[in-house]
Amino acid sequence: MIHRIPDDVQAEIDARVASGQYADDESVLREAMANLREFDEDVAKVKEAIDDWQAGDKGLPLEEAAELVRRKVEGKSG
Repeated sequence: MIHRIPDDVQAEIDARVASGQYADDESVLREAMANLREFDEDVAKVKEAIDDWQAGDKGLPLEEAAELVRRKVEGKSG
């Protein structure tokens, strides 16, 4: 299946490949799609948390929630 990629998007892909950050166009697109899937999952989790909160769930104390976020961020960068 062939898709036309808009010129501005192709220019960004080309720049990322030229920088050496990615081996080829496919690598850029695969990572972009993986990031989009992760974003969609995060949005779904936030929506679920809002629904739980609206149903009366008090959630986590702020410090506990902040620690979970810190651990997640450190795990991704480490």
